[in-house]
Amino acid sequence: MDAADYAQRIQEQSLSVALDAAQQASLSKPSVSALECEECGNDIPKPRRDAVRGCTTCIGCQQALERHNAGFAAC
Repeated sequence: MDAADYAQRIQEQSLSVALDAAQQASLSKPSVSALECEECGNDIPKPRRDAVRGCTTCIGCQQALERHNAGFAAC
């Protein structure tokens, strides 16, 4: 096995672990979405509640959380 094959195997294993973790996180989410955002307290629109099973934040707060988390991922 050469270095490229080894790197590909590591990448595939990492992806598999990440997918398994995401699936477990999805399964542990409640199946019913919150009516109010847990961050700001505003109503969560019905289309969002229908589209994102178990959501607990409005779109604006979710975007802010993702931007905040992305900043930590860059470190």
